[in-house]
Amino acid sequence: MIATCPPFDAIQETSLRQIHDFAARIPVLKTLGFRLTDVQRGFVVFEGHVTEGLTQNGVLHGGILAAILDTACAAAAISVDFPDSCATTAGLQVSYLRSIKEGTFRAEGRCIKSGKNLLFSEASVYDSSGELLATASSQLMRIGPPALQHISILAKIKEMEE
Repeated sequence: MIATCPPFDAIQETSLRQIHDFAARIPVLKTLGFRLTDVQRGFVVFEGHVTEGLTQNGVLHGGILAAILDTACAAAAISVDFPDSCATTAGLQVSYLRSIKEGTFRAEGRCIKSGKNLLFSEASVYDSSGELLATASSQLMRIGPPALQHISILAKIKEMEE
């Protein structure tokens, strides 16, 4: 039996909004056109749209699917303890099942285990008709408050430069 993340009721609504706002400011997500459409404790949904710039040989590039899977896995893990800690990907395994040529796609990520130092997530990508396109499992390292303070300081410096 797989241990799951603690119940959703332990996370505050404010933290969920902060995660949503944080995701909206991540440059790579903007570049790839990914939008966070749902966030709960241990669960997220991101959506994207196939554009010509994201394709190779007429289909969505596999790297784009890997990127949205990684994003969903990481965000699901981060949502468990945000803002007290964050996480970074230590390993990602992707299985490609079907290609997509046009339309929208959505990734659903779930944190399946939250440990002291490691978190484990899984994600799946579906097309607009619900067909499964790809799956991933991810191992993530928890980043505690000292690292978060460093990241926060760098963000403040960057804001001052702009």
